[in-house]
Amino acid sequence: MFDNAKLHIYMKKIAETELILTAEKKIYHLNLSKEEIADDILLVGDPERVELISSKFDKIECQIQNREFITH
Repeated sequence: MFDNAKLHIYMKKIAETELILTAEKKIYHLNLSKEEIADDILLVGDPERVELISSKFDKIECQIQNREFITH
């Protein structure tokens, strides 16, 4: 479907002073540390699709679910 296509949407970087961090320095709503966030992010919309899409990945370095957010 997207074999050789590359789509990039560039957004302004959020200032660290605008992020809500936990005591462990993780982003509050995602429960992710800076090291656990990839340079490129794919949003699938429906949480039910996360497993389907990530099953196509070569490697998954972390799997974290916090509230309604699922990260692979």
